[in-house]
Amino acid sequence: MPRNPGALLATLLCLLLSACGPREEPITVDLSARRQTIQGLGVTATGTWIPEVVALYGQDPFARAIREDLGASIIRLALPPEIQPVEHLDPSTLALDSFDFTTFEPPAAFIRSIHASDPSLKVILSVWSPPAWMKTNASTKNGGRLRPDRREHFARFCAAACLGFERDYGVPVFALSIQNEPFFSETYDSCLYSPEEMRDTIRAVADAFAKFRVPTRLMAPEDHADIPRWFTYIDALAPTDAQRLFALNVHNEPSPARAWPRFHAAARKAGLPLWMTETSGEDPTWLGTPHKPGALDLARKIHDALVHGQCEAWVYWAITDPAPSEFALMALDTPTPKYHAARHYFRFIRPGAVRIDIPPGRPSILVSAFHHEANRTLTIVALNTGAADEPVTVTLTNAPGFHEFETTRSSETQQDARLGTVHAASGSLRITLPARSVTTLFGHGK
Repeated sequence: MPRNPGALLATLLCLLLSACGPREEPITVDLSARRQTIQGLGVTATGTWIPEVVALYGQDPFARAIREDLGASIIRLALPPEIQPVEHLDPSTLALDSFDFTTFEPPAAFIRSIHASDPSLKVILSVWSPPAWMKTNASTKNGGRLRPDRREHFARFCAAACLGFERDYGVPVFALSIQNEPFFSETYDSCLYSPEEMRDTIRAVADAFAKFRVPTRLMAPEDHADIPRWFTYIDALAPTDAQRLFALNVHNEPSPARAWPRFHAAARKAGLPLWMTETSGEDPTWLGTPHKPGALDLARKIHDALVHGQCEAWVYWAITDPAPSEFALMALDTPTPKYHAARHYFRFIRPGAVRIDIPPGRPSILVSAFHHEANRTLTIVALNTGAADEPVTVTLTNAPGFHEFETTRSSETQQDARLGTVHAASGSLRITLPARSVTTLFGHGK
């Protein structure tokens, strides 16, 4: 008879459940399970009303940090209505001499600096408001609407802005979004569009781009991920209208986030990719507060948009603010934890990478993978949102040549910690994901 039956029973339970330690979570990365191609990940060059931010835009080290360290491959910029302050009523010509393209400064010089070293940088312009003389309220602020008799003038305005930006700054405009958040009247630059007004404006701008040979692509509606409001803009588009667009874009994320597939389905039905072109709102600390999640949740938002929304691009709101804030990734030139969370994706997932579908596992473990065939790289980003460390086994399938992975980790106590190289043995990697952390595995194929 055992002297301690309780101890024996505990030992037997441990053996039966294989639970003396945490159970390893199996993760399969099959490079044949290809999904969307990533166009880029980036930020918005905003804050032009803040002197300290304006000063940073003129500093090459700041531009270099955004390009080389953060790894932003998209920069979003507001199209200032002030570039054409004076009424010009002939919509048949561009009349570039009536524009003042210096109003794109200072972010334009910042963009030019990045583009000089990375010509693949994608610049996207978003319209906050047409010029005041084109609007029903004769103001760029407080909503108002685009006057129907000024729709062709606005279309020419958009064409001239894209061509003039490239002429003066040497950087092509990859895409233009017709209107930022068309449902909101704000005290800052804003304009209201019904779904039908948005549709008619898309037609006019697309026609102007064709007439003036503007290679810039068009996006819409750039409304919040509101259900069902965002969908009303899509439902108003005829098939020929969708063909005039390059992508459908959305802000923030749906509530609940598990509704992302509805947005992807609507874009797929229209025959267009989905882009997420603005979000913010996280606490600048790693874990945040009970009422405002932090940087770890920002990583979760990127994961959900790319995996469940199958977005081809993801763009954050502000690069920087004077102090740590819910709106920016940096405090002036100092990275916050949100910067580090975004960097796990931005730096290692380059344009042209294809997302690899991964079967879902434990809810607290969120894993995404991206294969860049031309660069011969494989990026695996793993989040552990739970309160306990989690051992995982990553099995690589149809991935010849990927044997070594550089490991980077961020958590409440580590920021971009370089942990050395993990080696794949017989096509498998075994690592432990610390509680509430983000880990990136970056492999070069042979």
